Amino acid sequence: MNCSGQKTESGVITSAPGKLSDLIISGLAAGAAVIDLYDNASAASGKRLVPQLSFIATADNERFKHISFPEPIDFENGIYLEMTTGAGTVNVEVYYKNC
Repeated sequence: MNCSGQKTESGVITSAPGKLSDLIISGLAAGAAVIDLYDNASAASGKRLVPQLSFIATADNERFKHISFPEPIDFENGIYLEMTTGAGTVNVEVYYKNC
């Protein structure tokens, strides 16, 4: 299993085929986040691996979200993380296995 480490901005996660298994999003109390994961090794375009994820910080919002996919999601070209955040820093960790 590979981990991207904490990402605070958009970028390439991996440029090889594999399977997406989990996401961890933290720091949400600082603001909102919109996250897209694309089957692409270099840009935010092409096939989305999951529907767009949106998180909005509220007074009682959890600061941490763990999303585990029951069945790993195949990707052919790599993973590109596109994220837009409001105030503050939101951290995203992507867990995957290259084939």
